[in-house]
Amino acid sequence: MIVNALEHHRAGRLAEAEMLYRSILETEPYHIDVLYLMGLLDYETGRYDRAIVNTEAAINLDPKRVDAYKNLGNSYKGAGRPDAAIASYRRGLSLDPTDCELHYNLGVVFQEVGDLDAALSCYQKAIGCRAAFPEAYNNLGNVMKEKNRPDEALTCFRKAIELKPDFAEAFNNTGTLLQERGELAEARICYETALKISPCYAAAYNNLGNVFREESDVENAAAAYWQALRIDPSIADAYYSLGVMAYGSQDLEGAIRYTGRALEVNPDHTDALNNMGVSLYDTLDCPEAIRFYRRAIGLKPGFAEAHWNLSLALLLTGNFAEGWKEYEWRREMREIFAKRDLGGQEWRGEDLAGKRILVYTEQGFGDTIQFIRYARQLSYLGAEVLVECQKELVRLLSGVEGISAVYGRGEVLPPYDYRCPIMSLPGMFGTELATIPGEVPYIRGTEESLRYWRERLTGEGPGLKVGLSWAGRPTHKKDVYRTLKLLQYGPLGKVSGVRFYSLQKGEASGESKEAPEGMALLDYTGELNDFSDTAGLVGNLDLVISVDTAVVHLAGAMGKAVWTLLPYAPDWRWMLGRGDSPWYPTMRLFRQGEPGAWDTVMGEVAAELAAYPS
Repeated sequence: MIVNALEHHRAGRLAEAEMLYRSILETEPYHIDVLYLMGLLDYETGRYDRAIVNTEAAINLDPKRVDAYKNLGNSYKGAGRPDAAIASYRRGLSLDPTDCELHYNLGVVFQEVGDLDAALSCYQKAIGCRAAFPEAYNNLGNVMKEKNRPDEALTCFRKAIELKPDFAEAFNNTGTLLQERGELAEARICYETALKISPCYAAAYNNLGNVFREESDVENAAAAYWQALRIDPSIADAYYSLGVMAYGSQDLEGAIRYTGRALEVNPDHTDALNNMGVSLYDTLDCPEAIRFYRRAIGLKPGFAEAHWNLSLALLLTGNFAEGWKEYEWRREMREIFAKRDLGGQEWRGEDLAGKRILVYTEQGFGDTIQFIRYARQLSYLGAEVLVECQKELVRLLSGVEGISAVYGRGEVLPPYDYRCPIMSLPGMFGTELATIPGEVPYIRGTEESLRYWRERLTGEGPGLKVGLSWAGRPTHKKDVYRTLKLLQYGPLGKVSGVRFYSLQKGEASGESKEAPEGMALLDYTGELNDFSDTAGLVGNLDLVISVDTAVVHLAGAMGKAVWTLLPYAPDWRWMLGRGDSPWYPTMRLFRQGEPGAWDTVMGEVAAELAAYPS
């Protein structure tokens, strides 16, 4: 009867095999082989608790049966009891140290519980016992990858493929490494090979989608993600990636929908939690955005991007006390804060009387102009203030009160006692809404530059002189939301008695050659070599109108009338629901009432400009 039972078992006819095994055990309850085989069948059908009972019964009858310890370990692993699985595998290895499968299975459990060193040792022992063991090489490669040893991982994956040319998982794993190294074409070939071997390999479709997304092939990326989800609807990463692509195409509704699906599948998907916060921020649902950021941080306390995004939402809604603290997490984000090897000690609030402090700039020109106001605050503490900044700002900042000397980036700096990145100064001073140092002007153009432009513009006749800027820095993460085309300023050209002056630099400056109909636009930007030159021109204008660029900061810091045009979800510094700015007393804010509604904004600006005193 046992022979027939084994035939059924090996042929996959498990119900028939089980019936025969039970029949044997009714008459021979201590049949060691049948108890073992019944335990094996229980394991194969996912009945782990019964598998443990039957296998332990076989072991009690024959404590030296190695294959029983193997099945017992597998059953404990399946039942979610890794410590018991490890103990079982080790008991088997104490009887036969050359059993490669026991070493391999032990390595799998160690890898799952995060003991990478122990897993590595087990896989190496498995390979030592059986040189042609592709699965062990593949798993060893995964351990090497987790230990940040990519070259060794790649060698392992390729060895696994050499031993097993139809090893789809090894091809997929090779692809992930090549993709991380930026070798996208080679990675794509690996994923496509894995899919030829295993056409229903959902993870490979998901990874193939990631390659297409990196190559900006949105259509093929989406197709790959959806194919992955058709095979396995539980792939949260595929939904997450669809959400990322929707956000990139300015489809906030789609971004929220797909990211929400990712979180339905995996509520603890920290990247999805963070991205849901970003999308909700852009709909101005800041309380919900903050909730999602906090959830992500709770699961992953060192999640710098989520901390950074939380800071932006807190600052936007006026929670400066916590916002400045969270804002410091930008230091862990390379794309925002470049860590530099600077001398001196980081200033943490020590007494500055008689000390020299270096303030070094970061991020964009507008950030520097906005926060250089704190140099004066430092000087009030008795410090000698040195500033290192972008070369385009050196001449402009040299005239700021409280600054002793200004250096361009890359210049040799004198010795100093302390250093502080400029964007940390508001937090260091405990800035609240009521204590923003808002006195203007704190930046002035040089007398020479102001005089030059005064004489230059005097001969152009009477009329309101208005400076225009319409495009931000293209590399800004959300530039697509804040940048306009000059032609969108068309309603302003219909206002009589106004002469417009371009303040637009960069590639977008070429648009000034085709100004909107009726707009008298003069373009002297070819003479503006740095911000000191621009300040000279701005100082001789009556009004500046611009989207959120460094120009509005310059005009605001100079105490000039400036109208800033804001997208629906503005940068944090402009806060919410205000028509003014606590940072710049002479600034007015014109906000979109709904995403993309620039026409409404421009109509309002044109009406206000027509009523502006000349």
